[in-house]
Amino acid sequence: MKTFSYLLWLIWLVVAGGCHSPRTNAGTLVVALEANPTNFDPRFARDIYSDNVNKLVYDGLFRVDRSGRPVPRLVAAYTAETPVSWHMLLRPGVRFHDGTPLTARDVARTFEIILDPDSVSPLRGTFDNIESIEVLGDYEFRFRLKQARASFLSDLTIGIPPAHVAPDTLKRTPVGTGPYRLAGYIPSEKVVLEAVEEGGNWPPPAMRRVVMQVIPNETSRVLGLLHGSVDLAINNITPLYARHLGDKGFQVVTGPGANYTYLAFNLRDPVLKDPRVRQAFAHAIDRDRLVHYRLRGMASVATGYLPGFHWAWRQPSVTYGFDPDRARSLLGEAGYPGGIEVEWKTSTNKEALRNIEVMQESLAAVGIRVKVKSYEWAALFDQIVRGDFQVFTLSWVAIADPDMMYSIFHSRETPDRGGKNRGYYSSPEVDRLLEDARTEIDPERRAGLYGEVQEITARDLPYVPLFWRDNIAVAQPGIRGVEPDPAASFWMIENIRKEAR
Repeated sequence: MKTFSYLLWLIWLVVAGGCHSPRTNAGTLVVALEANPTNFDPRFARDIYSDNVNKLVYDGLFRVDRSGRPVPRLVAAYTAETPVSWHMLLRPGVRFHDGTPLTARDVARTFEIILDPDSVSPLRGTFDNIESIEVLGDYEFRFRLKQARASFLSDLTIGIPPAHVAPDTLKRTPVGTGPYRLAGYIPSEKVVLEAVEEGGNWPPPAMRRVVMQVIPNETSRVLGLLHGSVDLAINNITPLYARHLGDKGFQVVTGPGANYTYLAFNLRDPVLKDPRVRQAFAHAIDRDRLVHYRLRGMASVATGYLPGFHWAWRQPSVTYGFDPDRARSLLGEAGYPGGIEVEWKTSTNKEALRNIEVMQESLAAVGIRVKVKSYEWAALFDQIVRGDFQVFTLSWVAIADPDMMYSIFHSRETPDRGGKNRGYYSSPEVDRLLEDARTEIDPERRAGLYGEVQEITARDLPYVPLFWRDNIAVAQPGIRGVEPDPAASFWMIENIRKEAR
């Protein structure tokens, strides 16, 4: 609370001094970025800040629409010749920022580099199902897969760089086909993008320049908005401060998000392996209170892994409303009438810790005594992937294709095998459904299979779904076209414009 009181005092000083109107150039959009991008080659970028820049500089073969479905971007036409063979044609006339034409050879080279056995690309696992890429002409190529993979098109959003530019060069100097090109970069200070206008591949964006200003501290980002030196902040102003800025006349635009926050259990634990204990957690946590008071209503209570706007979402018939009496009863049925004590691991993120405090209070009221242990991110993640926990909270970010469920819930995808089933959940029925869904091309049948997975996991409860966080954009009053993308990408910047003031 001391930090918030201090910020309110600073806000009062700034507003009282009349420093509220935008001061940035009319043709330049200044966007606050939390941290420094590290790699402008989309095949090797590992951080969200590099990805935010790369999304504007590069294009992929596909994009993902607001419901999570893949839609063509660089591809003009495509056909599934067989479940393991995809024939594609590129849009003719597309050029890289250095003037060279985009060809099928650039596409092939992109994936050859990712799949190189010596590659350190974080995308190798995503595309290791590719058997070969056949270049059939300047704009024609074919993907052959090792086995059918229904999520394949959704994965093809990765930016395509030119084959003639080395990865070491692209790391510092990107060359793409997107609506913006890199015009300047000062590490830990700013990234400057310039709109591609004459001869571009797309209608030119309204903002001629985008400056991504690196501002690690939230107080500094808020003051930048107040002083008018920042035009826009995307998903880096917390709900508490966003509400206050909205009261001061700033635009606070929220949209449904695909970032899923959850409580996970170690199902090998002798206490937590009992589903009644996990159900007691679910009934004891007042998620409505968490969303409305802690998150200022800028989130939705989650019912499962996929958000409600997703094409494969299904409302499960099994739900867990706030019911302390039922939670106590379940603990008694499981053999713990006096309650239990568990260790809850989390990061040192202050907002995450405050959220846990709210849940800790309601859990204690039913006899679930929680000992919270927080760690720096690297140390926390190391323990989670080793299965060294009882319970933890984390988030899955920017969920697009439900095939992600395979690595989270399939019994073969445990951490000791390189998977993400960190709680060691096992269900033969879920395994079968996930295997069938992976190779099912028909969207309706595929949605039905994932619907059954959502129903079963809601009953078995390997996770307690907490909330889907809204995307939050805070902008100066004169900024138009602010519409947060469900996947939390920076694509919306292409459509933003400034009104004269």
